[in-house]
Amino acid sequence: MSQVTKRALEQSLKNLLLKKPLTKITINDIAEDCGINRMTFYYH
Repeated sequence: MSQVTKRALEQSLKNLLLKKPLTKITINDIAEDCGINRMTFYYH
């Protein structure tokens, strides 16, 4: 996983946790927030 993508995913999760609980956050939410394709998330 590239460090840039990893950091973007980490930051997106942190941002989303400010808005809703972990149990309500989906992979699609994270992917949309950081601007990557959902399949890219699964690839990494």
